[in-house]
Amino acid sequence: MILILIFITALEVSYDNKRQILDVLELNENEYLPLADIVELVGIQFILDHRHQRITLFDDNHMVRVTLDTPIYESDDTLKKLVIPFTMIDGDVAIGRDEVTAFFADNFERLVFLKEVVSVPEIRAISLKRRGDSVSLKIISDDEIKMIVGFEGDSGTIEIDGKIVSGFEFPEPAGIIKKMKIVQFPDYVKINLKMKSEDFSFIPTKGSVILYPKKRGEVDLIVIDPGHGGIDPGAIGRLGTYEKSVNLAIARRLKRIIEKKTKIRVILTRNSDRYLSLSHRARIANKNKADLFISIHCNASRRSSSRGFEVYFLSEARTSWERAVAARENASIRFDLPKAKFNSELEFILWDLAQTQYLEESNHLAECIQDQVCRELKILNRGVHQAGFYVLYGCFMPAVLIECGFLSNLKEEKLLRDRNFQERMARAIYKGIETFIKKRQG
Repeated sequence: MILILIFITALEVSYDNKRQILDVLELNENEYLPLADIVELVGIQFILDHRHQRITLFDDNHMVRVTLDTPIYESDDTLKKLVIPFTMIDGDVAIGRDEVTAFFADNFERLVFLKEVVSVPEIRAISLKRRGDSVSLKIISDDEIKMIVGFEGDSGTIEIDGKIVSGFEFPEPAGIIKKMKIVQFPDYVKINLKMKSEDFSFIPTKGSVILYPKKRGEVDLIVIDPGHGGIDPGAIGRLGTYEKSVNLAIARRLKRIIEKKTKIRVILTRNSDRYLSLSHRARIANKNKADLFISIHCNASRRSSSRGFEVYFLSEARTSWERAVAARENASIRFDLPKAKFNSELEFILWDLAQTQYLEESNHLAECIQDQVCRELKILNRGVHQAGFYVLYGCFMPAVLIECGFLSNLKEEKLLRDRNFQERMARAIYKGIETFIKKRQG
């Protein structure tokens, strides 16, 4: 696990061996940079028409016309689109931070690079407050502290980008913490933790983490994985519906329902249209000691008449259909790094005997969700299946992959596009999870 902590107050903008530090401007949760400074750096002319709220940028070869707060713009008589439109902040025109490199490369053949200017916080102390066996571990600093905590079994680490100041006092282990070692590296601090047992959970908060023991069978954290994303669209329906978008919509609704009805924490592997490798999705669940892993997908088939709902858990595929579905979902691995390769099928599915302890519970979780969804939505029940899904490979908790319906079936594609159906699907999945948890806890 690698932690890179960045407190962004400014960015270094560079072009053709010229550099300038610019303040980052924030508006409506988006980050911007002042346009005038960038065009001066790259040698482009810039005219602002205040009356029509229009900007003209030009050099000897190109002319671009942009209207403020409008995504569509004209570039050399061609219409193009911005994800984050130009806007006005404190009287100055601002360009979206994530638009800078692509905008000047696509329209003016100028390569503009952005580099984060990093501020390293000073760590004055680490406090441990014990209540019974529970422990609150807090980083004391005058700067804002953010941290990512990761555990495997009874061991974990906290890595913080910062430096320990002189006079720092090293705390003694307390509560469920058996051993603790704090190491200062050149530009970050690493806290190694050894717990008294594996039966614990943790809640990260601002600048601190609460570690507490829990009973076997308790569900404190669920990781929901919206399948595909970014450069990987997944299946595409006849109406142009992208599977990645439906997966994310249902996952967000499921998260909201779980958090509203229970005290269970929920983490989404992605909360936007971005690509994540299949192995990284499982790693998120493991590092956060998730109790359940739910991967949301939509199905597809060469036969447009194929329809229905099915849930999978990780085991060796028994039928040609199970192998076909797994092959389609596993195709996302082509977007991963070259080193991500399959070994033998047996090694792929059962790479560690410890993982087999979750197969029975994964099967049970799949059955609970399958029964509830088909009962609530009156959708064709295609049954519970098993196959070698790479996204479930390595999940050390009950884990299932849900196929919510067929985008290759026009009728089901229309349903999957519908917000009301997405809400009903999320509620039915929640009821299945709720049933599983109740049975698991006796």
